[in-house]
Amino acid sequence: MQKEISKIISSVGTPVFVYDEKILLANIQRIFNAGLKYNLDDRIKIYIAYFANSNPHLFKAIQKKKIGILLQTREEYIQAKRFNLINNIVVSPSFLSDSEIDFWVKENIVVNLASLEEVKYFVNKFNQAPSFRIDLTEGSTQRTAIKEYQLFELAAFLRAKGLTPRSLHIYVGTGSSLLKMKRNFEKVIDIYRQYFPETKEINLGGGFAFNYADIDPEKKHFNWEEYFKFISRKLQERIIPKDVNFVLEPGRDVFADAGSLVVSVKRIVNLKNKKNIGTDGSYVLMPSATIRKRQHTLTFLSNEFEKLTKNNCVGVLSGSTTLSSDYLFPGEVNIPGELKEGDYIIVNDIGAYGATQHMEFLNKKPCPEVLIRKEALYLITDRGKDDDKIRYLVKSPKEL
Repeated sequence: MQKEISKIISSVGTPVFVYDEKILLANIQRIFNAGLKYNLDDRIKIYIAYFANSNPHLFKAIQKKKIGILLQTREEYIQAKRFNLINNIVVSPSFLSDSEIDFWVKENIVVNLASLEEVKYFVNKFNQAPSFRIDLTEGSTQRTAIKEYQLFELAAFLRAKGLTPRSLHIYVGTGSSLLKMKRNFEKVIDIYRQYFPETKEINLGGGFAFNYADIDPEKKHFNWEEYFKFISRKLQERIIPKDVNFVLEPGRDVFADAGSLVVSVKRIVNLKNKKNIGTDGSYVLMPSATIRKRQHTLTFLSNEFEKLTKNNCVGVLSGSTTLSSDYLFPGEVNIPGELKEGDYIIVNDIGAYGATQHMEFLNKKPCPEVLIRKEALYLITDRGKDDDKIRYLVKSPKEL
């Protein structure tokens, strides 16, 4: 990869986000392969949340795998439409007003409704089979979703209307373990059997854990084989009809290790017991690592793009803003003693929730993004201009 990094830096500089299409597609194929092993491949559909990366050019790439897109807002839909990404969409938002429900129905887009009130409005106005989210958390603490104690009322309402749910949708929670995913699968199957046994689709949601700390490229990923093995066994035990299909929303597991952030070393400050590595990056470029108090594995390159492997010193990675707590991510890391100004650091596994979460705070302009394909390198996002801000300033105030 050093050769590609050299060309990218010479073309667009640093900091820069870099994505590898080969890894991206392999991550999707890993899921399908696991499903095939347990005879579930023809019963599985995958939708990837647009907000997991939000770069339409990357979603263009994954269309090759016949993957759907999960949207949450009208704004996302408008951009997806502009890039012709609307062939296979499902919408899973927060609370919806009546007019917002009307919008999605008019656009002929399936939407996962998030409250009993929304389902009743949707059914009463359009007389269509609804899709809806169910809260499976202990104590019904999920912010948006139909609660378990409301299911009896909901089932009775739909029976009276002569309708069967189009899809049951659950969300387990971000970074959920294999054990938690298994438990929630059993819960939703019980709900399906008790209340909605004629439903033909169960959306198992997202939140599949990705291990950022593991250096093994396979062990980083959610254990899809064990998950599908469990699902296959439970489907047989519960005698679930073979025409019931399952939806997955594995955003982080698909994108994370397909992307990296490359920064330059601008200054090395030698302290008593560690080195403070000043970079041209910032936590505002990848805030999720700081929010989650999460470290990432690192690759160090000399200014000649040779890999530096002797990580025999301790240091911290400073960002380039004035904020006293601006580190690329929290905590000390092992670094090569020979690292010097002008060298490069690759922050690995930042393909999910990296560039997407760029903060306007501290006025750090957005990074360019580059996609590595087998045949060439492609710039898919320009670097922001020096005065590039989200707010669209008028040249002079306008009286309203």
